[in-house]
Amino acid sequence: MLRLPKKGEETKQVLDEFKMMEKAGKFRIKLCEKKFFLSIDITVPEQYPAKQPELKFIDHNFDVNFARIFEG
Repeated sequence: MLRLPKKGEETKQVLDEFKMMEKAGKFRIKLCEKKFFLSIDITVPEQYPAKQPELKFIDHNFDVNFARIFEG
C-alpha cells in the first residue's frame, strides 16, 4: 500500500511516489520508509498476460546484500 498525499494536502513527511508512463508500458514506484528508499520500474510487455511484467531496481540506499535479497 502506497502512502500518497491526499488531494490538496501539503506535508513535510516523505511519502511514496507512483508514476505511470502509459506509452512506454511502465510504472515507476518510489517507496520511502524513514531514511530508506527504493525506486523500481515495472514494465508490462505487449504480450501481457502471456509474458510476465519485468521488475528493475533503479535506485536505493540499502546495503548491497539486502538489495540482492529484495531483488531475488
